[in-house]
Amino acid sequence: NPELRTFKPIGINLKSYRLEVYSAWGNLVFWSATLDNGAPAEGWDGTYENEALPTGSYIWRISAVFEDGTIWKGTDNGDGNTATSGTVTLIR
Repeated sequence: NPELRTFKPIGINLKSYRLEVYSAWGNLVFWSATLDNGAPAEGWDGTYENEALPTGSYIWRISAVFEDGTIWKGTDNGDGNTATSGTVTLIR
């Protein structure tokens, strides 16, 4: 399934946005601020400098502003709180 091969946020009506993905050691392995008609245009494919990264947990962080100027407050984590960061598990 091609959709499961790339970590790409879903969003609409964005004026600006930035996705960052970090290794467990805090190294930035991917970032994108590219939008296509107000939606994220690029996703992370599990590589860094065209080299496959090892299986494991990686940390994502997102900041975004909607076209109306509203700042994205994060995703609901299930307990009534929101977060602008989290983890993604890379499986090979």
